[in-house]
Amino acid sequence: MMNKTHLHLLINEEIYRINREQNGGIPPKDAIVEHKTEDAQISSKEQQNGHLEEVAEIRNKKPEEHVIPLAIFHDSSSEPDLQLLQKIIDACKLEKETYTIFGSGFNKELKFDKALVFVAKSKTFYEPIPYREGQILCSKPLGQISNDQQEKAKLWGALQKFI
Repeated sequence: MMNKTHLHLLINEEIYRINREQNGGIPPKDAIVEHKTEDAQISSKEQQNGHLEEVAEIRNKKPEEHVIPLAIFHDSSSEPDLQLLQKIIDACKLEKETYTIFGSGFNKELKFDKALVFVAKSKTFYEPIPYREGQILCSKPLGQISNDQQEKAKLWGALQKFI
């Protein structure tokens, strides 16, 4: 039999346990329910008077996962590369709350609708690739495209279709 402290791992809805043998199956008016969001909490009232009633509420809600509309992944730390990235964002006329920049490379654990990824190797550059529930657009690294007008033009054309 499972210990009741681990029930929250299996059940994700509210559960009430009431000893119905007493009071003819009707819960008492003075029953206490304590709310906890991560743990099971059991409270007892009036045990000293012989009542052994327990009322428990179990909640095991997963934190809401935030989906990023546009994630931008790069791994550059040079000032000219970061300025180029800002120019790209400005040219796309992106509002600040519609994108998030990650400066430590691609993170597959994040949820996003679309992602712009600056990487050295890819199966295809400048063509959207389906990924989970979203899409990825791969571009060559910022350092490589900063002085290459053809690569900038390819990226700009792809971004106009992608965003």
